[in-house]
Amino acid sequence: TDESTWFLQVRRNMTETVSGLLKYSSSKRDGSNWLAPAAGGVGLVPVPDATQLGANAIYMPTLADRDRTKLRLLLTWAATDALSLQFAADVGRDEYTMPTQYAVQESKFDLYTLDVNYVLSEAWNMNGYISTGTQKLHQARPGGYVLAFDDKSLNAGIGVNGKVTEKLRLGGMLSFVNNTDSYSQGLDANPAPGNAELLAVTGGLPDVVYRRTEFRIFGNYDLSMRSALRFDAAYQRLTYEDWGFAYGGTPFLYSDNTTVYLQPDQNVGYLGVSYIYSWK
Repeated sequence: TDESTWFLQVRRNMTETVSGLLKYSSSKRDGSNWLAPAAGGVGLVPVPDATQLGANAIYMPTLADRDRTKLRLLLTWAATDALSLQFAADVGRDEYTMPTQYAVQESKFDLYTLDVNYVLSEAWNMNGYISTGTQKLHQARPGGYVLAFDDKSLNAGIGVNGKVTEKLRLGGMLSFVNNTDSYSQGLDANPAPGNAELLAVTGGLPDVVYRRTEFRIFGNYDLSMRSALRFDAAYQRLTYEDWGFAYGGTPFLYSDNTTVYLQPDQNVGYLGVSYIYSWK
């Protein structure tokens, strides 16, 4: 497999307090012809026309030719001596070339983040962040299925840390994660009759939802110049709804009548003590 990449990057200080970065990159990955077993089943030979391997064959995207483009924007603003903000935006797209029309044809992503830091005093600092992004996969399957996988995420947090004394440091963070996976199912112009009937009855697959709220505190006490004790405590409240484990209160059932069930609402607590020693 051969892969080539090129990028264009521009960095500029727009004012004394604002600086920015704009970067565009493009890469192309390709390889040799597809291979098939040789006559007699010994060894492999190139296949000039890969469609000969099967009209309904599904190929891994890691083996396909791929064209990738990415764009990144970064802005940093020192609003005051105490307050600084950083904004970043990333967007990208992958296009795959397959011998057939099936499997992943295209994928996209975007991510937007904002980080804020505020100096409360010489000893204390407050920080926060928020980010949102999506990942999308477009693929087709034999039998007329067309699937768009859409992953949406939202992350946010706020925290504070600082020195209580020369030896003791304390900090805490409150964070939130919300992630939703959607499976948008459709049919092409010539679906199999049974597939069209099944999709009409079920309406497709439900969303997979993951949410987590976490509160975490920590303390670090210096015992000497090389050693320290660290204390961590955290509490998490989780919600996880996944049809792969259960749907509508009914657990997943294997053919041997074994069931798999996941508790959708969970509470998790953690306490930890660590001893740290440095040889530097």
